[in-house]
Formats: sequence, C-alpha cells, structure tokens
Amino acid sequence: MVEKLTATNLPVGLLPDAEYETAYLKMPQNSRLILVTDGVTEAENPEGEFFGDDRLEGAASQFESMTEMFDSVQRFMNGAPPTDDCTMIELRYHDRRAETRA
Repeated sequence: MVEKLTATNLPVGLLPDAEYETAYLKMPQNSRLILVTDGVTEAENPEGEFFGDDRLEGAASQFESMTEMFDSVQRFMNGAPPTDDCTMIELRYHDRRAETRA
C-alpha cells in the first residue's frame, strides 16, 4: 500500500526567513518512507511526458529496492538526458524490540 504525504514545504535554504510546517507519520513495522526530489517526478521521456506521481507510486508498490525504482525511472526516460537531479532517499522502519517480544 502506498500512502502519499500531503504536507509540503519550501526547500531548506531557499529563503532565509522561511517558516516550515511539521508533520507526523506513524509507520507500521517493516514499512518504508521514500523521499524524492522533483527531478524524479519531472523526469521526462523523449516525448516530453513526465514520470509523475502515479508512476512513482506504482514503482514504490512494485519494487523493493531503490535500485529497481531508479531503474524504472531510467527505463521511462528511454535515453533522454536528465533535466534535473533525480534523488531518492529511503527510510525503513524495523523495530528490533518486536523481535525479542515474539
């Protein structure tokens, strides 16, 4: 299951006096949080179509590794040069205390 976070903020450091909102997320055991730059969703194929949120969510559902997700973006781009950075960060939640209680 993919859940899209709705909280957004300006990039850190863009404006010196920017104020940022916080958001909270309760992550279930063995879940992951994937953060991407806009260069991922705005990656273009040779026809000028964006990778977009729907494809990103599909890749997150389909692939377990960040390598596979990044490869799906590269396949979509089909040789088109990137126009921005494509950065992905994955955080996995695994509570080791749960293992000792089981």
